[in-house]
Amino acid sequence: FPGTSSVAVLALVQSSEPPPLKGVPRDFGTIVNRCLAKEPERRYPSARELADDLERFLTGEPIHARPVGRAERAFLWARRKPTLAALCSLAALAALLGRFGAVAAWSWSR
Repeated sequence: FPGTSSVAVLALVQSSEPPPLKGVPRDFGTIVNRCLAKEPERRYPSARELADDLERFLTGEPIHARPVGRAERAFLWARRKPTLAALCSLAALAALLGRFGAVAAWSWSR
């Protein structure tokens, strides 16, 4: 994590997901990210399973870990910042309802 001080770096470690690794194969980055997951249930359940995935990576076989998709990343963000997520959801809902209202008003006026 980049930061101007050790306190800033520690705050980022606690509150945000690690930045994606650059310059490494995608499967290896997926394995590393699974090891660094904030929630214990998202990490490898044992060192043996981690070793098995690393062995699969080294031999060119498909790994068992899967990359975190956009939807899951958004869900994890919403769990970390529920107030901000609720505000964003309300703003999106208001925009959507406003758009439907504008279309309905336009249709009714014609």
